[in-house]
Amino acid sequence: MAIDYQVRRCTRRCAAADRELTAGESFVSVLVDEGAEVVRRDYSAVAWNGPPEGTIAWWRSTMPGNGEAKPAPREALLALLDEWADKPEEAPARYLLALLLVRRRVLRLQGEGFLDGLHGKETKQGDVETLTLVCRERDDPIEIAITPPSAEEAPRLQERLSELLGAA
Repeated sequence: MAIDYQVRRCTRRCAAADRELTAGESFVSVLVDEGAEVVRRDYSAVAWNGPPEGTIAWWRSTMPGNGEAKPAPREALLALLDEWADKPEEAPARYLLALLLVRRRVLRLQGEGFLDGLHGKETKQGDVETLTLVCRERDDPIEIAITPPSAEEAPRLQERLSELLGAA
């Protein structure tokens, strides 16, 4: 059974010091299970002492400045997803881009349940799992090979996607 959590946007305030986070400042966001609710808290890097009890997830970020880091237009992101479809060397980047588009609610998994869009598909190379995604603006579903980047490749891909997409 899949569970969807509603995660609020960054508070732009340090939960420990009760002060506003400034542009360019490093901070850590955490999701904390508080009974029937999942709460987001943001901490400046200076005030971060590790994840509090009940933490489900945590991640580091840098506070953008005002007017900075506008997200790339959805049409540009979908065009890039199409462009990378015929480039096997771009499979990990395409997979990450697809996940980003799901997060932004540009794409969604096909089907009613969370895992309905996940399929095992036979190919010449063997079994490759794919995601079947759909977009409101398109009639045809989009097949994405599930190809997460390696640990060595991930930082390079993160930097590359950030440069290509702005505030990815």
